[in-house]
Amino acid sequence: MSIEDYTLYFNTPCDGYVLRLVDEFDSVVYSTVIPVGATSLVLPSSLSGTYELQIITDIYCFYGDITL
Repeated sequence: MSIEDYTLYFNTPCDGYVLRLVDEFDSVVYSTVIPVGATSLVLPSSLSGTYELQIITDIYCFYGDITL
């Protein structure tokens, strides 16, 4: 996965996974289902700061920090 401005690019398919952004208070500030076949996803430009980015499947949660 990579990011340029507010666009996330997927290096591998994430079809149907849930993408969430969580703030420092553990509040979900953005959540969406990644569409089937998506190679990129535009995040809301109204968000700014550092968030925990979560990609959630049925059995796994991949996560890391992201700054917008």
